[in-house]
Amino acid sequence: MLFFKKHKNNVNKEFESIQDDVRMKRALGVNYVCLPITSHNTDIIKDWCAREGYKCEVDHMNEEGTIYYKISGWD
Repeated sequence: MLFFKKHKNNVNKEFESIQDDVRMKRALGVNYVCLPITSHNTDIIKDWCAREGYKCEVDHMNEEGTIYYKISGWD
């Protein structure tokens, strides 16, 4: 008998959360969303925004050094 090891899907929870937030704001008619994004997810988020036709740019940084990105472009 052969037993196959079930592989877990390594899904990035922060990336999914950001996608959900953007889709929710878009559905509610909000023009943009401002979210904190960690440094290891920045490239993934920017690539996703480019594929979807959204703009992703740095908005501000808080006192702790967390960078907030403004995602818009679904008018």
